[in-house]
Amino acid sequence: TYWVNMFGNYEWIVRLPFVVLSSFGIYFFYKFFRLFWSQDARNLMVVLFSFLFFTTIYSVLARPYAIGFFFIGLTLYQFAKLKEDSILISY
Repeated sequence: TYWVNMFGNYEWIVRLPFVVLSSFGIYFFYKFFRLFWSQDARNLMVVLFSFLFFTTIYSVLARPYAIGFFFIGLTLYQFAKLKEDSILISY
């Protein structure tokens, strides 16, 4: 409701944050897969995630799943980057 109060009740304004977060989610999944797989596998992943029913329909319908998709991609990338940089302490 804060978003609607600030920018108005237009349909594209309400959907915009969810589309942006889904796009950034795909970007972070790409960066996560970049740490482990080849260029061909990464490109295939981006194409599949871009046309996957989950990512397209829930980003357009302004459902909170886009936020979850973004944070899962961000978390996976950050944990993999921490492990690669050996910042995590091994017990």
